[in-house]
Amino acid sequence: MKNSGSKLILKDSLKGGEDIKNNVLDKFTSHGVKEEQIIFLERQKDRLEHLKLYNKADVALDTFPYPGVTTTYEAILMGLPVLTMKGFNFNSRCGESININVGMSELIANDDEDYMQKALDLKKEKNLNEKYGINLRNKALASPLFDTEQFTKDIENLLIKINYK
Repeated sequence: MKNSGSKLILKDSLKGGEDIKNNVLDKFTSHGVKEEQIIFLERQKDRLEHLKLYNKADVALDTFPYPGVTTTYEAILMGLPVLTMKGFNFNSRCGESININVGMSELIANDDEDYMQKALDLKKEKNLNEKYGINLRNKALASPLFDTEQFTKDIENLLIKINYK
């Protein structure tokens, strides 16, 4: 990201205050990232305004070893592709599972190096919104992740099996 023209947008989801923002800025600037490349978005009280924040980005970079989960779902529903990394336990595999279920396996990195390379490749890619965008939202809504009827039937069947054992 150093001197690349890229910007990192961070949402203030915890009302962290100036101390946390300054700590984040210090960490990035100490590695040569310009302060103006880091953008902090204020917490939105209105749900629709919160979701509109995703329109300010080209790609979401998932956190690790603990991925965003809710943030990942929101990004995908807003048509924003999410780069995530393979995990090592249940919690750290959530981003991987979400991407697999919406057909974005190509956006699952194997390790730190692969994550960086995939992020750089995405930066070079043109028309990410055309490639993912509304198609990603539609794929997500058609995926098992959002099929509440099937989920309910599956849970019901499992409960029936447990009850009869």
